[in-house]
Amino acid sequence: MTISYEDARIRNIKIKISHAILENDSLVFSEELTDEELRQKFYLKKSDIYLLRNMTLEGDSNIFHLITENARSFIAEHNKISSDEANSLKAILVKEYKEMQSHFESFKVDYKFIEQKLNQLSEVACKLHWFYLPVYDEEFIINRDVLPEADISKYYDHFHSVEDLYSYIFERNKAFDWKSTGGDLNLGHKLDFKVFTCRWGHYDNYTFIRVYNGWEISAMTGTVECRPNGEAISTREPSFNSGLYYILNQDSVQYPEDGVKYALSELWKEADSNEMSLEELQDKLHDIANWISEVEKATHDNQPSWCLYY
Repeated sequence: MTISYEDARIRNIKIKISHAILENDSLVFSEELTDEELRQKFYLKKSDIYLLRNMTLEGDSNIFHLITENARSFIAEHNKISSDEANSLKAILVKEYKEMQSHFESFKVDYKFIEQKLNQLSEVACKLHWFYLPVYDEEFIINRDVLPEADISKYYDHFHSVEDLYSYIFERNKAFDWKSTGGDLNLGHKLDFKVFTCRWGHYDNYTFIRVYNGWEISAMTGTVECRPNGEAISTREPSFNSGLYYILNQDSVQYPEDGVKYALSELWKEADSNEMSLEELQDKLHDIANWISEVEKATHDNQPSWCLYY
């Protein structure tokens, strides 16, 4: 099974619902709730709500019920562990984690030693996981290729997973606060994306708006709704069937397509997962646009003098 971004996102929604119900057991998680109620009572982001509504529209009508059932089972595991036990387990985690960390920093890694430490920490990590119910960056979960609650022992059978748990407990930040809706801070604002075109000899300015399912990109040719990687969501408009890349191709811009798709997708996910300011989002979009511009210029300037293809 390959874990997708949506799988990891739904997992984090379940964790948020669990925390909300732990705070107020009378809460009912239901599709009848308005978007604002889902946001205020369960601290769901706009993109979370969009994902859930879209799943319902696509036929997954039981998603709210299934999430509630999962949340209740998570809470049952959480309630098995007392605060006193958790404090004792935290002391063990600190000791074993610090030993592994020092071992890695020595650059003389004995993987049998690490394996032994991970085995010793397995039960500790699992219990602390249930006690804290950590929200993790979706990329952490994707990299492990297993949902924590689906196979918790397997999830923590890796140093980086233990490191993530340690960081969540002892180095808490706003990005992983279950009440954080920080990704909503940078939604719906116009951002510049200036790309140099050798064809016209100047910069063209496109407009980007980060929306809950990707980007809204505007140029002289019009506006197109795109996925996080810049590809068009809908192909009903033939001229826009490749989103940003149609626009660039129309201006004969040379660009590293796979790299740009990856960068835009990663930036969208990062902006959605933490409290990224508009200024930082704009700066990082500028980095991507500048990358495209430099590739465009280099392709033109470094072609053979007798070629003049670009």
